[in-house]
Amino acid sequence: MSELNASQTIETQTSKLARFFTPARRKSIIAFCLSVIAAILIWFFVSSAEVEVEGTPFIDVPVAFLNINYLRDQYQLSVISGEGIAVDVTLRGPRAMLSRINSQDIRVYIDLANYTEAGTHHMELNVQAPFGTTALFVTPNFINVTLDRTVNRTVLLEDPVPDITILEGYSIESIVARHNNNIIRNLTVMGPELEINRIHRARLNLDPMGVVTESRTLQLSRSSIVLYDVNDQPIAMTHLSIQGIDTLHVDINVVLERIIPLGVAFEHGLFNSGNAVITLEPPAITVRGEPALIRAMGEEFFVYMLDEKLIGSNRTVFRQLNLPSGVALSDPGTVQNVAIEIDLRNSRRIVTVPSSNFIIINPNNLSYQIIDNAIAVTIRADNAIVNQISANDIFLTIDLTYVEESGEVILAAQVTFSAEFGDRVYEIRENIAYEIRVLILE
Repeated sequence: MSELNASQTIETQTSKLARFFTPARRKSIIAFCLSVIAAILIWFFVSSAEVEVEGTPFIDVPVAFLNINYLRDQYQLSVISGEGIAVDVTLRGPRAMLSRINSQDIRVYIDLANYTEAGTHHMELNVQAPFGTTALFVTPNFINVTLDRTVNRTVLLEDPVPDITILEGYSIESIVARHNNNIIRNLTVMGPELEINRIHRARLNLDPMGVVTESRTLQLSRSSIVLYDVNDQPIAMTHLSIQGIDTLHVDINVVLERIIPLGVAFEHGLFNSGNAVITLEPPAITVRGEPALIRAMGEEFFVYMLDEKLIGSNRTVFRQLNLPSGVALSDPGTVQNVAIEIDLRNSRRIVTVPSSNFIIINPNNLSYQIIDNAIAVTIRADNAIVNQISANDIFLTIDLTYVEESGEVILAAQVTFSAEFGDRVYEIRENIAYEIRVLILE
């Protein structure tokens, strides 16, 4: 009987539990338990993150110098040793914060404002730790820094030696460094006296330029200026500065030298190798100048424009040598005048041309009367034909177009020849004026 009652009691309790833990209530209980577990985990994580860690080291933290310009301006001192040093710093702070810090976040510095004398000083390092942390140790905590008196020195800037391939005939005439259109011959260098005293010379370093056939201008930065010691070794610019120059220009002036034959141009194209021999002394000149100007002179330089009709006989004409602007003789003063020897190989003859061979241009239909019955014309022609030319082969043309008043007028006449002789004959105008008198009637 007692066993039956116990069994009924268990069933009653189980039934009550089943009615109490409904599905909805079971979900709420599970959610509550999970929340409690999450809260415990978060508490544990936060507690561990807030725990301060002693002695976390950071290596190779750079040392900065404060008030370098102040030291130079107020006391004329410069730092010549101690720069570029890195130290080790040990920090204390929350673990989570320390895990996010690197060496660049830590500031280690020396304040130079309190140093007024040259020499080597035992300087203490100052540490500015990141927010929320504390610096425990700096290794080393002192460094030796040498200060030297700041001085200026004027240094001659040597002409650079460019890496250039020069073709035959070309040469470098000059290399000029400019700053703001002022030629740079000397540099002012500022820095520690010990470093300044090492300077032996200064030179511009230029990049290779290959083949150069024209002048050019380079724009360079101040870093292209290199200082050298007495052993021709470059001096580091760590503690030195070149005053008053930021950028500079370098003019590389290239010249071309050539031998150019001299020649004579002809106004009418009447002279040829058969009827005239032209000899020039000197026959050629050596010139130099900007390559473009020299090339523009061509293969022959004409010193004179010769009017063949004004050359009635053999002669020598002297003309001053006038070179283009920017072009000069390689040997100045050797040539001032050019002798032009003219040797005519044709013949001269005077032919009287009658008025019947006068051609009158009269677009205004003026009434006129020719006063001159004939005009003597001096000609030159090839020896083989000079005596074949008659008066009927020569024509004189005058133009009445611009005659406005009546009376006697004298008009210049144009001489032409028959097609049979063409350009093998021409008139001579040297000291001769071919003019025809005409009476204009009212």
